[in-house]
Amino acid sequence: MVGDVSLRDNADVAIVVCKEFQNQHIGRRCVEDMLKLAKEKGIDTVKANIYSFNEQSRRMFEAVGFKKIDEEWYEYQSR
Repeated sequence: MVGDVSLRDNADVAIVVCKEFQNQHIGRRCVEDMLKLAKEKGIDTVKANIYSFNEQSRRMFEAVGFKKIDEEWYEYQSR
């Protein structure tokens, strides 16, 4: 196991990737899969809570299409 990812009932996506497996685009692929799952479930908006110190996660979520909506909250809206 290299980490964990989930799409919660409240449309929050949460992800953790073990340090030794980071920077291999594993997290990005997992988040993209969670966005596909959300779309299949009819969820138009997905949120993520990203701590302000976690620059790496912030960059990854923004690269996937999430936008900052609050100090530590990001949101993705399907198009």
